[in-house]
Amino acid sequence: MSLKPSVTLHGALPILQPEYFASDLFVAHLRLDIENLLTEFARRLRNHSDHCGLAEATTSNAADQNGILDGNSLSTFKSCWMDSDWKFMHLRCLDAIGRTAFLRVVHRAFLEASITCSDEFMRLGAIYGLYTFHMTQPSQLHRVLEIPAPLDHLLQFFQLPLSFQCPHKLVTTYLISDLVSRHTFRLLPVSSLRPMNPTILPQTFVAISTTDQDTTPRGPGRVTVTNRLRTAKRAVDELQDFLDGNSPRMAPRDCGSLPSFEDYTSLRSLMTDAVGPETIDNAVRETSQNLRNAEDILVREGMAVEVDPELREGQLLGLVRDTTA
Repeated sequence: MSLKPSVTLHGALPILQPEYFASDLFVAHLRLDIENLLTEFARRLRNHSDHCGLAEATTSNAADQNGILDGNSLSTFKSCWMDSDWKFMHLRCLDAIGRTAFLRVVHRAFLEASITCSDEFMRLGAIYGLYTFHMTQPSQLHRVLEIPAPLDHLLQFFQLPLSFQCPHKLVTTYLISDLVSRHTFRLLPVSSLRPMNPTILPQTFVAISTTDQDTTPRGPGRVTVTNRLRTAKRAVDELQDFLDGNSPRMAPRDCGSLPSFEDYTSLRSLMTDAVGPETIDNAVRETSQNLRNAEDILVREGMAVEVDPELREGQLLGLVRDTTA
């Protein structure tokens, strides 16, 4: 997981990078904490319902039980929330940049739990958790007023009250309607298009070594510091020998005798006799015309041109001609 470059002030407190809250280091433990919270809530609510004999209640006295069950489920969730130290959850991140990522990940985890949990009471606890966590954001800290949600997930969330019996249906209807009235949800395209940022949770995974030292064998392309020092010393020694003239690479090579002027004139005569004067004149005229065309183009573009007079007069290949006489 790479870190973003940031300005470090002298004496400033260390802060967590926003990417940390989308990594498995945070997401895995967050989901486990939410699962433990919802499991404990469902267990306490079932025990309380069985103890009070409310599980076998008939619809005839549902009006009298609405207030009882409503208060029992809310008080049960509040006790689970307090006992699990979720009341301190907002103090986990205090800086604005990291807190935005932190709040969005927690909101997203509660929303996913509310539509994926198979247990009815755990879904009820997830709705309680989403509402409680969102509404208890401290005013002195940075707050997130919107919860991004894909369209299909939001439709499933709105249909959750239909899966509950009274009085939980009334409670969930009120909580969801209150969030909607506050314009809490920001509608996104369907989840198949992956509109969330990050697209999946966790976004990154951190590999933690189980040993004190890295015992992975080094590959052939992994150069050690010792080999780098040896290579650098050998290069410096070779450079010093080269400058001192002691290097065997500086030994003169026998290139043979240099051609004389007589050899040059004889070879030139052989070339001119083989080519013929007409071919040489045509080559001179063509080359001179190309140079004049290039000169005209440069003059039209406003560039200064200085052409040798011999080249302008077509004497470019004058050296080829026999001028020894």
